[in-house]
Order: sequence, then C-alpha cells, then structure tokens
Amino acid sequence: MDNVKGNMAVSETEYVATSVLKGSKPVTQTIYSNVKAFLEQQRYFFENLWCKAIPAEQRIKELEEGMPPQRTETLHGKEKTIQAILKFISATMHEFCVYSESSYPQVTMSFQPVVQAYNDFKNTRNGKARWITEVDLSNIHDIKKIMQFADVRHLDGIKGNAVAVNENESLTTINLKIGNYTPYAITNTVRDMVEQQKFTFETLWNKAVPAEHRMREIEQGIEPQRIEVVYDAGQALELYQSLIMSAEREIKLMFPTSNAVIRQDKAGILFLLQEASKKCQIKLLMPNDDLVRNFIPTNNSAIVTRFIEQQEGGKATILIVDNKASLMMELKDDRKKIFHEAIGLSTYSNSKAGVLSYVSMFESLWKQTQLNEELKSNEKMQQEFINIAAHELRTPVQPILGMAELLELGFEGGRTKTEISKDEIDIILRNAKRLERLSSDVLETARIESQSLRLNKQRFSLHEVISASIRDAKNQIDSQDITIGYDPKDIVVFADKGRISEVIS
Repeated sequence: MDNVKGNMAVSETEYVATSVLKGSKPVTQTIYSNVKAFLEQQRYFFENLWCKAIPAEQRIKELEEGMPPQRTETLHGKEKTIQAILKFISATMHEFCVYSESSYPQVTMSFQPVVQAYNDFKNTRNGKARWITEVDLSNIHDIKKIMQFADVRHLDGIKGNAVAVNENESLTTINLKIGNYTPYAITNTVRDMVEQQKFTFETLWNKAVPAEHRMREIEQGIEPQRIEVVYDAGQALELYQSLIMSAEREIKLMFPTSNAVIRQDKAGILFLLQEASKKCQIKLLMPNDDLVRNFIPTNNSAIVTRFIEQQEGGKATILIVDNKASLMMELKDDRKKIFHEAIGLSTYSNSKAGVLSYVSMFESLWKQTQLNEELKSNEKMQQEFINIAAHELRTPVQPILGMAELLELGFEGGRTKTEISKDEIDIILRNAKRLERLSSDVLETARIESQSLRLNKQRFSLHEVISASIRDAKNQIDSQDITIGYDPKDIVVFADKGRISEVIS
C-alpha cells in the first residue's frame, strides 16, 4: 500500500507500535497495550488498510516489469476534481480521448487552468485529443473552442458527465457542473479497466459523426441525418408504423412475399396505409400472386398497386416516406406467421444519399412493371391482329382460288382455250384488290409499330378530299336507291393528304 507511515502490530490480545526504524539503529520507543477496546479499534483500522491494499506479488511484478501502479482512487470536491483533470492531462504521453454529455464542454471550458492545460498539450507537447459529445444549440460556442485542440464528433444521447482515457489511466468526473454542486473524480490505472474504456470510446467514435457536420445542420436548420440499425423486431414495427403515420405527400412500399403481405396486414400496416391515403399518394409493389389481390383496396384511387415476380433470396420489405426517410426490414423466415418472428435486422435512414438509392431502385421496379404490363398488352393485341389478319386474308383468297380452279377445269381434255365471263373476272379483281388492301394494311401496321411510318404533311382543303371520295363511291354504286348526303364546308388542315383520303374512303 502506498504512503504507509509508522509501524504497528496487533493480535487477539496485544498491540505493539514502534518508532520508525532508520538503518541499523535500535528501537528507541515502543508503545504496548492489551486494553480490549483499544485492540478492537486497532484491528478495525488494520482491516480497513488491508481492504485498500493490493497483493505484494502484484506490486513486485509492477516494479520488476516497469509497469505503472494499478490503482482506483476517488477524489471529492471541485478543487480535487480539477487537480485530477490537470494531472491526467499532464500524465498523457501522446493522446487522450473523452466522451461526455452535452453540458460538459461548457463546464470544462469555464475553468481557465484546464483550458490552458489543453492548449499546452496541443501546442507545446504536440499531443492529440479526440472528443465525443452531443452537439446542440447550447454548446456550439464551446465545441468550437474544443475543436482548436481536439478532433470532435457528435453522437446523440450520451449520458453521464465525462470519461477520459489515455495510455495508462482513465478519469471519470461526476457532477461537475456550473453552480453550487459537489463533484468528484474517479481515477483508475487498472489495466483491464483502462482497456475497457478505450474499447468503449472507439465503439462510440465509430458511430459518431463529425461535429462540423452536426453544427452545419443546426446552423442551417437541417434535420439530422442518421443511419440506424434496429435489432429488436418490436422496435422495428413501432418505427414502421410511426413512419407511415408521419407521411405527408407520398409512401412507396415494396412487399417481398405473399406471406409478408398477410403478416403485415395482421400487424395493422394495411389499415394504416388506408388512413395515410387520406392525405398522401401511396404506391405499392406486391408479389404477383392471386392470394394477395384480396388485400388490395379497390375503391381507393390514392393507392396504386403494381405486381412484381416473387423471387428467392434478397428478400426485404422496403418503405420510403416522402423521399426523405427509408426503412428496410430483412426477411429472416418467411414461414413464420407473426411479424416479430419473421423479420431480422432493420435499417432506418434519413440520409439523402441512402434514401435516394432506395427511391431509384423502387422507381426502376415500378417502371419495369409498367413496361411488363405494356408488353403483355402489346402481345395480346399482336395475337388478336394476327388472328384477324389471318381470317381476313383467307376470305379473299378462297374466291380467287375457287375461280382459278374452275378456269383450270375448262382446259380439261387437251383444250387450250376456255371461256370466262365478266362476272368471273370481277370476282377475281375484287378479291385481288381486297387482298392487296389487306396486305397494305399489314405493312402500315408494321410501320406504325416500328415507328417508321412517315407522314407527308401539307396544307389542303378537306372539302376537296371528301368530294373526291364521294365521286369514287358514287361510281361504284349501281343501285339507284342509295344516295350520299354531304354538306360542303371549306376546311383547311395541315396533314398527310393521302392518309386522310384513306381514312375517309
């Protein structure tokens, strides 16, 4: 035990104390007592010292290996606490690290000796310092002072007063505040405890963000940007529900599986979406499964749903609110019936870059589903066109083939000539022209679909085109009972004259 003064021995029945021995000189004074009350007092005194002392083997090892003493000491009062801080800075060889609550920067900067010690450590001894605290409006001024000698980072919600750690020692200050308070400090040189504090600091340091970043957010009135991993499924569900209820303009939500839709309906998510649709637009990407179609509201125009193919692997529910915040919930076991048992880790972010990456992915899938739907519609239209075209082409071909076969029969028996009536020629011509027109329509359709149709636009009178079409129609009408009525109007248009003529005729 350090700094023990005097010599004494006590047993069950006796107490002996001698003067301090110096070299080989004999003992000149001895105190002896066998008074019971005095013996009990001295034994109590010894037991207190024994509890504070350390094994001699430990101290011998420290001396032999040149290790600093491993001790824990508590110092009470403001003066002793400040002295402990100054001693800690003085004992630091290369770097010290501090993590503290938000009020501590103002307190420590109010003690000029401490400020001077920090500056001397930085400027005279070329020392390094790192500091973690919660940056807010109340301490920005003091944070800027600390940044003159330390690298400072911001972390939300740090509690307690302050913990500092250097190469060989940790210092905890408690209740050190401005005003009439009684602070105290705990110094610790126990190696394992020091290493534990170093590990704690590094863990917090890796989670913290640069103080400059947080100060800029405060000064510009920007919402703090953060990325948070949520391990607890209950907390993830509460955050999920809260984000939906906070939406103001738009919600984008992608369900990974049909079972996920069912579970989240039981958890009240679809009900919250219905409520949110009263004030914002909602886009849903759901698995292409008949089972989930029963969960889609059909009478709500604010909720738009599209379907994606359900895939194995990489499954997660992704929520994006107002393009400002995102929540990604990993699917751990899709066989589970309860939300809490099915999901794994969840990641919340309001970082602009992170959220926009999810927005880009969602919009890409959204457009892909639209293209797939258009492709399916085009395929259906194409199949219908092919069926109609095949039928229409077959209709004029049959009369032409029939008349050709009849004409071929006229050449039987070695005849080289045969008679053909005008009606038969008309049948062939009429159906050949119809076949030509159908072929032209097929080519025009192909040009339209390939976007290679060219229009030769010009100004012309629509009256001229209509009148020409009526004249052609009258020449083809043999019946006297059919009349064509037309009220002429001189209308000038800018269009493809040939195409307009085709439409009218």
